[in-house]
Amino acid sequence: KMRYRTHILFGFLFGLFALDFFKINNKLLFLIFVILGSIFVDIDSSASLLGSRIKPLSWLINKIFGHRGLFHTIYIPLIIFLISVYYGYINIGAGFSLGYLSHILIDCFNIKGVRLFRPVSDFHIKGFIRTGGFLESIIFLILFAISLWKIAVIFKVF
Repeated sequence: KMRYRTHILFGFLFGLFALDFFKINNKLLFLIFVILGSIFVDIDSSASLLGSRIKPLSWLINKIFGHRGLFHTIYIPLIIFLISVYYGYINIGAGFSLGYLSHILIDCFNIKGVRLFRPVSDFHIKGFIRTGGFLESIIFLILFAISLWKIAVIFKVF
């Protein structure tokens, strides 16, 4: 897993770029749910930002599914998105699902990787970035710089 701040920033940046491609009615609400989705994935670890705040639930999820189990697959964000569309909460569901997917995407670059289609397939994507390592710090700074640029473009600072 990456540090939560890297997940939040990557999800936020993902959400900023998504605003260019999708008609989002409430951009602020959308971005808030992108951020929430980007950290929700690690609910299966009581050491995570969210898991540490709800340890009993996090512990239970970890015991049933393990860390990087069901919660690190594409099924949960897909189900959440479909439910949100059905009930008419597209901004919330799309934002949360996009943030969720951003978390999984960046975890693909971590040395532990993810199994996107578990238990249907054991296909494993692994990367080269160590959690909290120098490379993650560099990536965080790059994401931060791109986020500042994207915000400046959105608000027409240039």
